[in-house]
Amino acid sequence: MPRHYLLDDEQPVVYDTNSISFTVAGSPIACARACVGATNGAETWWHDPQKRMREEFRDVLDGIIEGVGVGRPHFEDGEVLDMTVVFQVQSTVRGPDVDNMIKFVMHACEGYLYSDENMVFRVEGTKVLAPHTEMTGSTHIMVRIL
Repeated sequence: MPRHYLLDDEQPVVYDTNSISFTVAGSPIACARACVGATNGAETWWHDPQKRMREEFRDVLDGIIEGVGVGRPHFEDGEVLDMTVVFQVQSTVRGPDVDNMIKFVMHACEGYLYSDENMVFRVEGTKVLAPHTEMTGSTHIMVRIL
């Protein structure tokens, strides 16, 4: 099964105790709602259509945290964080909404960069066209203490 995400080796991971910045290669994904998979009498189970993609994204995050030798999560509880995300996409026509792409990233980073997404007090997201037609896209993430 092909992997959707890889750490972009051309963009180094930059970090210190106050910030971390890195790029994940692969088409940005927008957060989708979980849906009811089936009901069986009183039991209902939910299907998460993005579970595999989020796990792949988290595998990259896990490699970053392990590679730079910091603990998980990177930021301590109670820190007030600022997150900037730049999404490179192939086309702006009917592409995913920036707010939903931010939600996907914030959910995926929970437990890796921060223990709870409520620690993020400020978020800035930008969607830009990828510079090369052969490029599938990327997600550049920078998180810092305010």
